[in-house]
Amino acid sequence: IRFMQSLTKELSSASSNFALTYSSENGVLWKEGWEELLQEPEFREKNCVTEFINLLEAMEKSLANFKPQEGIAVYIGRENPFARTHNLSAIIANLHLSSDGYKNVFLAIIGPKRMEYKKNINLLNYAINLLEEIYE
Repeated sequence: IRFMQSLTKELSSASSNFALTYSSENGVLWKEGWEELLQEPEFREKNCVTEFINLLEAMEKSLANFKPQEGIAVYIGRENPFARTHNLSAIIANLHLSSDGYKNVFLAIIGPKRMEYKKNINLLNYAINLLEEIYE
């Protein structure tokens, strides 16, 4: 559990965005990076803060039942499957760490639409590789 918490903190720090991880094995959700994200220029507008809160609430409600394809998906603005946003993007990784699907892990980096996509995708790939080495 501490590893996932540290991983979430590192993803947030390295990406300078909000990071979220969820493990279906124990149903725990970790969230890091509030401060960094809320200091972005987009969050000076009230509607962006509201979008972010709505997105987080929608994600939290549906994570346990969300079945994305394995791998990394990028959702820009209105493409987000959890909540329609104008100013935010989410890069989401989903992986199965056991053949029975018991250890499903969900990782996400959420930030402004102008985020560094390539860098954040690389960060998630690195996290996936770490998790696969540890749990397989």
